[in-house]
Amino acid sequence: YLGLARFQGFFGSLFYYLPFIRKSRGLPHWKINYKQPGDP
Repeated sequence: YLGLARFQGFFGSLFYYLPFIRKSRGLPHWKINYKQPGDP
């Protein structure tokens, strides 16, 4: 179960940081999936 917890922790942090990474790099496929207030 330790591997599963690490797996969930990795994806939890990944989905938490995705909007910040999208705003810094501006990848179009992330812009479609992660619209935020203020995005065109």
